Amino acid sequence: MVQASQPVGTATTPAIPTVAKNDLADKDTFLKLLVAQLKYQNPMQPTDPSTFLAQSAQFSMVEKLDELTKLAQARQATDQVVIASSLVGKRVGYLVDGQVNHSSVQGVRFDPSGAALVQVSDTREIPLSDVQQVLPAQP
Repeated sequence: MVQASQPVGTATTPAIPTVAKNDLADKDTFLKLLVAQLKYQNPMQPTDPSTFLAQSAQFSMVEKLDELTKLAQARQATDQVVIASSLVGKRVGYLVDGQVNHSSVQGVRFDPSGAALVQVSDTREIPLSDVQQVLPAQP
């Protein structure tokens, strides 16, 4: 079997281990990758320092975007609690099999995933997203 020869002055790059998506935002992982990149770079053609600075800036940006995403998710969860709890005692119109039904909201329950379930009867709970209309409580 004939093997292709490598051009002079190039180094072989070892396989980089795959990293899980949730580990990419980890500072420790970033530093390990940076050290590995420095360790295996070609000494005849070192990486430009501005490249490392750019990578660091990109990492910081991803980290901040991750923080913003978490804040937005927390805000959305809080908004859902406020909206769902404000429906208690009011009449709502909700979809069931393509038909709009009306009923008074007796309570709200949150399932383990955090989704709001509006209790419209003793036995029926509907997702908050199925509420189509909110009406004042009947006297």
